[in-house]
Amino acid sequence: MVSIRMLLANGTVITASETENKDVFWAIRGAGHNFGIGLEATFQVYPQQNDGKHYVIDFEFGLEKVEVVFEALNAISSPMPKELAIFVIGRKLGANGGPTLNINLVYSGPSEDAVPYVSIFRVLSPVYTDEKVATWDALPWATYNGLNNILCTPQGWARNPIKNFYAANVKQYDIPTMRTFFDGWKEMNERYDGQAMFSVMFESFPQQKVRAISNDATAYPWRQGADHFLMMEAGYKDSANEELFDTWLSEQQDAWIKSSGYGRLQQYVNYGHGSKDPPEALYGYEPWRLEKLRALKKELDPEGWFNGYQPFVTELA
Repeated sequence: MVSIRMLLANGTVITASETENKDVFWAIRGAGHNFGIGLEATFQVYPQQNDGKHYVIDFEFGLEKVEVVFEALNAISSPMPKELAIFVIGRKLGANGGPTLNINLVYSGPSEDAVPYVSIFRVLSPVYTDEKVATWDALPWATYNGLNNILCTPQGWARNPIKNFYAANVKQYDIPTMRTFFDGWKEMNERYDGQAMFSVMFESFPQQKVRAISNDATAYPWRQGADHFLMMEAGYKDSANEELFDTWLSEQQDAWIKSSGYGRLQQYVNYGHGSKDPPEALYGYEPWRLEKLRALKKELDPEGWFNGYQPFVTELA
């Protein structure tokens, strides 16, 4: 981002950049929803590699392969190649007729260059494989075997309209934790079939450019602390078992945190739960970060008009 025009709580419009309203520009890159409404933004963009064409391949594995699949993921992601992103989806009903792990690789380059990474999963005997080439604008609809074409629709959302979401960052996948989690995920989906659906999605992105920027350059706190993003959700039709579902999700998050390699909850602010997570888990544990954010909040939004999502202040002026 180069600059942004924002509407503040008092009705004024400002521009923030590296040379104008610099504190605001620092804050909105990591905590922007707390300060105003973005009206217009300018971004520095770069030519797409490989003419914008991405090689996309999906593998599905039965849950008996949890250990070898996550060992492979750990091996590839230390460090993650700069052209590669990997997603893990839990499929309640996969290609084998039962629950599967859907491993989705997106490679920013020609398919032949992705062979060293793809071959690691091919040799693990997937029950299903699908591969394609997709342009940047088509990626959301091509990845995960086109799952977004179902989920990202009003009809897909309405199937289980009440959502409960938990997440955590981990440094690497702890294999016993993954085994326990996916066994429990399978059991919960079977036990509450027709009443709820338990979903899971893990994301692993290259971090080279993120980590090339100084840790204090923006409000985003996890340049060195977000190797993998782990997310899970319970979607259900009514609140009859809401407390039970929440307890199970919270216990799984606790297990992820314990084995995360960070020793504490760290997560991307957009993946926060909203009630259990302390502000430090979303905005950083260094005291100066929240001090700076709260001082700016007091100046720009003292009445808390923009406290609707993941606020870092609870007391209004």
